[in-house]
Amino acid sequence: MADVELKLSLEDDLKKIRTFVGYVPGLNKRYLRFLGKKGRTALKEKFYSGQVMTLKAYPLDKAGKRTIASDVNRQGTYVKFYSYPGNLFEKDYMRKGHKVHGEHAIQKGLKQHILANLNGYNDTFDRLIQKDLAKV
Repeated sequence: MADVELKLSLEDDLKKIRTFVGYVPGLNKRYLRFLGKKGRTALKEKFYSGQVMTLKAYPLDKAGKRTIASDVNRQGTYVKFYSYPGNLFEKDYMRKGHKVHGEHAIQKGLKQHILANLNGYNDTFDRLIQKDLAKV
């Protein structure tokens, strides 16, 4: 019976494997942060630039607070978008006793926009990851 010997040097082979494995746990969160960035720019350009409102304070207002933001939860399962100037247009609110119907930019429009462009976002993110892994 022949003995099989495998030589792995810590300097070359295992270092690459460790680096690759280091990318895997945070890859989902990184993808969601990427989608969050794309969603923030789409929300500003497509929905809050002249249609319902013109958001002039972007990305920060005078107090230094983000006007449009996105957060990824700890588990990396979803990304949440919010915009405090746009909250008035998300739900029906009362103005002088009359309901003013909102545009639902975040709840309906942004979701549809991201889903429609998801293939392009996937390709862009794939290219970014391939560049990072090529450096390893």
